[in-house]
Amino acid sequence: MVITGYSTVLMLVTDALMVGRLGPEELAAVAPSGLLISLWLIVGSETMTSVNTLAATCIGMKKPEEAGKYLWQGIILSLVFGLIALASAWVAPFIFGSLMPAQEPRVLELEISYYQICLLSILPLTLTATLNHYFLACGKAALPMLSSLGGVLLNGVCNGVLIFGFGPIPAMGFVGAAWGTVIASGVQAAFLMGCLWLHGGLREYGNRSVAVQGQKMLRILKFGLPSGVQGGVDLFSWGVMLTWLIGHFGYKHLAAQTILVACIRFSFAPAAGLGSALATLVGHAQGERNFLLAKRYARLAFGMIAWYMTVMALIYMAGRYWILRAFTDDPEVIAIGSAGMIYVALFQFFDAMNVTYINALQGAGDTSWPTAWQFILTIVILVGGGLGVIHFFPHWESMGVWLVAAVYVICQGLVFQARWKNGRWRMVRVMGKVDPVG
Repeated sequence: MVITGYSTVLMLVTDALMVGRLGPEELAAVAPSGLLISLWLIVGSETMTSVNTLAATCIGMKKPEEAGKYLWQGIILSLVFGLIALASAWVAPFIFGSLMPAQEPRVLELEISYYQICLLSILPLTLTATLNHYFLACGKAALPMLSSLGGVLLNGVCNGVLIFGFGPIPAMGFVGAAWGTVIASGVQAAFLMGCLWLHGGLREYGNRSVAVQGQKMLRILKFGLPSGVQGGVDLFSWGVMLTWLIGHFGYKHLAAQTILVACIRFSFAPAAGLGSALATLVGHAQGERNFLLAKRYARLAFGMIAWYMTVMALIYMAGRYWILRAFTDDPEVIAIGSAGMIYVALFQFFDAMNVTYINALQGAGDTSWPTAWQFILTIVILVGGGLGVIHFFPHWESMGVWLVAAVYVICQGLVFQARWKNGRWRMVRVMGKVDPVG
């Protein structure tokens, strides 16, 4: 799952690296459009984490054949979600025009075109996430890894060919990156569906249980939708709101943000891979009602993730100028980004708390409480603090916004750690009545 996490973020970094060679306007356009695409994807994929929780709990209860029934309900929901996302292409000009009305016309045009094309990738990517959760619950983590590695390779090849042209294929420029993502995501989903149907080792996990079961579908939504909302609020606040706030200072600041977000994803994605493994193991322990084992898994996972993200923080501090020069040669963007990288390094350890304990809580089925607190932190710290910085300390420019973002992530980590340690998640019964959790 760590390799899968790295593979996913490498696709995003590849896009940013190649688009950065086209110019700062193109690099600036990737940030808001890519974040809105990620917003759709995070809501869908995080909702489908309940497939992992429910399937893992079934396996922990010695009922492995039930796992596949939850998978197929997740597949149906993924298809519906992908079509809903695709319908937003019609209102893309209004969305971007309202989000950042003061943008340069060319940047706005690039954002809209990138967004509308990338919407075609939401359905296969959400389907891929659903299948990944099922395979992980069944102990087949190598399949998502192979799919992700193939997706990275294909995305890189498609981007290079479509952006810059090759032989008879003309250069498509900026939109070539979007079409490369669409092609790679479609191939990934097709590969995993083939594995699902043909893998003989999945028979005991009900991989052929193709049927609509309303009760199981509702259970996926009951436990998964709060996680989807929580992930969506997190990304909206940490991504869309951040982009809107930083957009007040011009496209050079947005270009620097694109690079910083790519770095954040690079350190976060493998940690999220370990978090996904933790959610599965906590789900198994929850099915066995072995709470001591769940706590041990969480403690070990936090130790691993915290060490990794601390090392990444040191790398970001020491190598920030080198990292930024790999993306762009614009001296102003490099100066802005190198200052922002200090704040990114500052919150890495607390982000380790965030990713560890939110996954542990999701694995235990405790999803509503974290969502409520996510919303509170967003309104109070990021929105309130961000607007305060813009209005009262505008001379800080985007550095003030990054300072607020660092405080936001630190508070997230501390709140989710406190929720896990108070033990209220032990009262949740995933496969039956859910006791009050306060």
